[in-house]
Amino acid sequence: MEVLREDYVRTSWAKRLEGRIVVYKHALNNALIPVVTIVGGQLRVLLAGTVVVETIFALPGMGRLTVEAILFRDYPVAQTNVMLVAGTLVALNLMVEQAPWLVLSPGLAISLAVLGFNLFGDTLRDAWDPKLRRS
Repeated sequence: MEVLREDYVRTSWAKRLEGRIVVYKHALNNALIPVVTIVGGQLRVLLAGTVVVETIFALPGMGRLTVEAILFRDYPVAQTNVMLVAGTLVALNLMVEQAPWLVLSPGLAISLAVLGFNLFGDTLRDAWDPKLRRS
């Protein structure tokens, strides 16, 4: 791994830290950032590919339901499925982007997650609460 040749890892070795601490705490955390990014991208492709696989092999699932809803012009079902898939992709993308922060700064990542969930909950409440709607 090229991370083991970085300055901060060599400094940890020079401090006479245990080998397992240097590898797990310093090197592995920074080496996993590109891996998490690539795996997240592949999961998005895998999720999008389920539509094709379910349609070709006639498997029951969300992808086939979406295609059938589009073909039979069942717009509420199609819109719901597209929104579910889009929401899943956005959540997956946020998790992939926040994973390095969770490793490097757990407190900041947790704070950002709490703020994001609060914003999402407030937005849903504002959209669904009839008392908050303008006439």
